[in-house]
Amino acid sequence: MNAKMDTASLIYSAKTGIIDLLLRLFDKIVITEEVAKEATRKRGRPDADLIYKYIKEGKIKIVKSKLIASYSLGLGERSIIGLAANEPKSEYLLFLDDRKARAFSAALGIDAVPIYAALFIALKRKIISLSSAIVMLENLNQFARYPGDKIAEIKAIFRLIERGEL
Repeated sequence: MNAKMDTASLIYSAKTGIIDLLLRLFDKIVITEEVAKEATRKRGRPDADLIYKYIKEGKIKIVKSKLIASYSLGLGERSIIGLAANEPKSEYLLFLDDRKARAFSAALGIDAVPIYAALFIALKRKIISLSSAIVMLENLNQFARYPGDKIAEIKAIFRLIERGEL
C-alpha cells in the first residue's frame, strides 16, 4: 500500500521526522507534480531539502494528475485528490491535513486522514512506543497547531491502542 500526500502533510512529516516512519509503514510515498513543486519550493530549508533528497533517491514518487475543480482548495490538495479519485482505494491511504480538504474528499467518496493517523498505525503495529507517539505528536503540533482538545483526544486514542482496546 502507498501513502498519497498533499503538500501540508508532506512538509509536516518532513519537519517532524514522521516521513521516515511513513517510509517504514508504506511501500512508497506518492505525490503529484504540484505537491512536489510546493514542497520543495523553499530549498535550503531542512524539510524542503529532505523531501528533494527522498525524491531523488526514489523514496518519494512523483506522478502526474488531473486537478479536481475546487475554488476552496490549493493546487496540491486538488491534484492529490484527483489522483486518488482515479485509483482503487485498496492501493493507498490518502493523507490530507486540512479539514476542508478531507471533507471535500469524503464528498467524492474518497477516504482521507490527517498525518497524525500514521502514528495510530505505527503504534498499533508496535513500530513505535506510546511515549514515542506522544513526542511525535507534540512535534507535529508545533507546525499543524491542532486545537488542545484534539491533542487530548489523540493521546487518549494512543492509550487505548497501547492497551489493546482498539
